[in-house]
Amino acid sequence: MTALAPTPTPAAAPAAPVLSPLLAWLVGRAEAAPDALANAAAAAPDAVRPAADDPELLARAFAATGAPFAALRVVGAALPPREGIWWAWVAVRHTLQTLAERGPAAPPAAAHAALAAVERWISEPTDANRRAAWAAGQAADLTTPAGCLCGAVFFTGGSIAAPQSPMAVPPPPGAHVTMAASAVLMAAAQLDPARLTDLVGASVAQAAVVANRLGGWLPAATA
Repeated sequence: MTALAPTPTPAAAPAAPVLSPLLAWLVGRAEAAPDALANAAAAAPDAVRPAADDPELLARAFAATGAPFAALRVVGAALPPREGIWWAWVAVRHTLQTLAERGPAAPPAAAHAALAAVERWISEPTDANRRAAWAAGQAADLTTPAGCLCGAVFFTGGSIAAPQSPMAVPPPPGAHVTMAASAVLMAAAQLDPARLTDLVGASVAQAAVVANRLGGWLPAATA
């Protein structure tokens, strides 16, 4: 009688880390998947220890373990809306400029118009400029980096109902973070998909610069 081979014991999944209040709030706001968080903790435990209120380290751990979108959403959620839009605008502008220099298929004029509409809102975040950005984003296509960033502007606040609507409809919580992070990720993928992790890391570092200008991650997230 042939002996049955023992059934291999499946490897235990990485345990979810215990996070500091700031990181726990950011992970929840960014809607990071539990397995992505556990993988990040296993790869870089110092980045997610309870005492480390450092979203940059956590974001880098996400990026290094195959979760670039979670990385961008974490740092995007840690920035106030206006600063977060500016952060994403820098990344998208860099991609458009680089693609234009590469040629011959330069980004369409609608993409540049969308980026200009975002810049106007950053300079003067009025409701009129917010709605103008939405219109520019639709013209550019919301599935493009510049168009998606316009959508992020629209969802930063105010009402998403038509201007003539008697009832104000607030945007879904965190929608602007998702769209800004999506714009940055799409821009990085357009620029060089083979270097996606490095480019996401560069955007995370840029977010840290913005946060430092606000006094650090905790003041930025509080704002």
